[in-house]
Amino acid sequence: MTFSSYFPLVAKIGTAHAGFGKMKVANESELEDFRSVVALQDKYCTGEPLIKWDYDFRIQKIGSHYRAFRRFSSNWKGKGMNQHDEDIEVTEKYKSWIDEASKIMNMDICALDGVHSTDDDQEYIIELNDSAIGLVGRHQAEDLDHIRALVLARMQSVFSPSSSSSSSSSSSSPSPSSTEDEIAKLQEQITALKFELAKAKSPASPPSEKVKKEEKKKFE
Repeated sequence: MTFSSYFPLVAKIGTAHAGFGKMKVANESELEDFRSVVALQDKYCTGEPLIKWDYDFRIQKIGSHYRAFRRFSSNWKGKGMNQHDEDIEVTEKYKSWIDEASKIMNMDICALDGVHSTDDDQEYIIELNDSAIGLVGRHQAEDLDHIRALVLARMQSVFSPSSSSSSSSSSSSPSPSSTEDEIAKLQEQITALKFELAKAKSPASPPSEKVKKEEKKKFE
């Protein structure tokens, strides 16, 4: 296993998150220690330059709703390690970054993480997270409403294309009663589609009314 000659570096094993499986390597001797650990694993490993940072940031996108956070930690790994955060403005730069990433990866829900370097005062993107973004507690209820509205809109576009235009113009946070009505309608549409598929697979001879009712009850 060989990395470039730059030190210090960050070495990581597999797809663990929140700082797990990650090690700071200061020199060739420590890299030898890391090699001995990797040798016992069946997962891939990666290495990248260690950036000296004073805060990391997250840009969150749920449909057309955006948030941005600045996060601080006493641990060099940052995320999930003795961390606290604050809300910050979603600047045009942040919005353009997350919109471009969302477009390229075809993600309606995603979050982009990065760090601010103390060496050159620049911000560096570290990774893009898919829908498993983990919601910030103080915004969780509102963000769950945004996710619910997004899922309903997507379901309507698939199962009821004619109503997708009207749903897109509605509020991003529907009331509980309207949401329950929409879910009930979608369930009825799904039941009807399953019934039609069952009919298409049945023998050529038309079934009796009794058989139709029994078949329909299976999907209700």
